[in-house]
Order: sequence, then C-alpha cells, then structure tokens
Amino acid sequence: MAYYRLYLMDGSSCHVTSFIEIEAATEADAISRAENHPVNVAMELWCGRKKVKRWPANFTPSAD
Repeated sequence: MAYYRLYLMDGSSCHVTSFIEIEAATEADAISRAENHPVNVAMELWCGRKKVKRWPANFTPSAD
C-alpha cells in the first residue's frame, strides 16, 4: 500500500486549501478514488514528491 495526498486548491490563486489522505494499492486505484471525491475545485494527487495527476476545477468524473 502506498500513501497519497489529494490536495484541494483555491481556483483563483491555486493555493492549497486542504488535503485528503488516500491509501491505495496502485496509482490507478488512487486516481480512481480521487476522481470520485465530491468537490468542484482544482485538485492535485501526490505520492511523496511525485505529482501523479492534476484536475481542473471544472472536472467531471466519467460515468462508468
């Protein structure tokens, strides 16, 4: 298991306003969990010093 942080960001300044910790077996699992988070703000998913993915504030999860 790896630990990830999903940073929630202010849309106008791109400063981090809060974060959510995610524990996931794979990077794909962490991305999936992040995409299901119910917020409408810009987000960045990090694992340690590695930025895994960034989503814009208007991101809409795909319906599977």
